[in-house]
Amino acid sequence: MYLIIENLSKSFNRNLVLNKLNLEVNKNNIIGITGDNGSGKTTLLKIISGLMKPDSGKGFMFNSPLFNSNYKFLKNVLYWGHDQDSYSFLSPIENLKLFLKIRCQYKGDQYIKESLIEVGLGSFIDKSMIDFSAGMVQRYHLARMKLSDWEFLLLDEPTNALDERGLMLLKYMLKKYKTSKTTLIASHNLKFIKSHCDVTYKLIDGKLRDFKFN
Repeated sequence: MYLIIENLSKSFNRNLVLNKLNLEVNKNNIIGITGDNGSGKTTLLKIISGLMKPDSGKGFMFNSPLFNSNYKFLKNVLYWGHDQDSYSFLSPIENLKLFLKIRCQYKGDQYIKESLIEVGLGSFIDKSMIDFSAGMVQRYHLARMKLSDWEFLLLDEPTNALDERGLMLLKYMLKKYKTSKTTLIASHNLKFIKSHCDVTYKLIDGKLRDFKFN
């Protein structure tokens, strides 16, 4: 298994959000997770990405133990969350260069510019991101997804605010990486999940249940 999680639990203010959750993900699979608002989808992805600690449980990724102080394996993980994950006073090219530098992944300026043009941000390459709309921030995430080297991708509501062209780009990238990458998608967009995921679960009462489409 590529990712194994066993008996994962997490609570907030004594409210149990994840309750001894188990998950196994095979290499090169795309896994979908749906669930009601507040069911714990974002919490689960943040814990897997190393941004949040669980209360209990264990897991392995790339044969490395999760939830400890060794986060070297995270250089192979890319997390696309709800937040902008960038500095608003910097331009998209400045943010991308910093993002890649932190990951010790260096790409030439021209390649970064071409990637920003490809995702529809060509006119905003050198402009501050402070006034970026939600859809433009999502396109910036598409550029990060294209530019960075990763093996495991965590997507949290990636279709939010994307227009038709942006959605087409996302779909194209997922299909492109399908044979060599592994992806976990949390989304309310059941049509999108049905089209792209090999296996889908619904997060109910802190546990993942098999989800069947009507």
